[in-house]
Amino acid sequence: MNTTTVEEQLAAIRRQIDELETRASTGTADAKARVESHIEALRHEEAAAVAASHKASAEVDGKLAQLKTRLEVAENSLAADGYEARSAFTAAVEEELQSWDAFFERLQTTAATKSGQAREQAEAAIRDLRARRLAIAERLEELRSASDTAWQEQRQRVLAAREELERKADELSSKLGGR
Repeated sequence: MNTTTVEEQLAAIRRQIDELETRASTGTADAKARVESHIEALRHEEAAAVAASHKASAEVDGKLAQLKTRLEVAENSLAADGYEARSAFTAAVEEELQSWDAFFERLQTTAATKSGQAREQAEAAIRDLRARRLAIAERLEELRSASDTAWQEQRQRVLAAREELERKADELSSKLGGR
């Protein structure tokens, strides 16, 4: 259900509660007392529904933000894969690594919503991802300083590490409910 529809439904219900309250104000004392308890319960239910709609909206916003950062990773990865020149490749991989950092921040935010062992496991997995990301940066430095004959071999090591990072990140994202 889209947010506008939920907001419209809540507004319509709020109007009905207000109308009920107005109608009750013209009734007998006993009728007013009975309706007031209904009105109070309805206001609490309304507040709960509003809170739930905001929570769902925030959850959707978070998932969209995570999706956007993951899309940025994929775009940067594709760009890096398209470069054959060493300097262009290393620059593109650096951009990819920066987008991974943003994605890890999103995963960290999601992990923070977990509790107990689930949170601890997610945070440990994120630490592992960050360590893998740092290892790629180190391999990238090795690639930069590699001889012309060895740089393709170093590139393959960087590619393999990038693929492993992607696989592990996607596994964690799935576990956290990212997809």
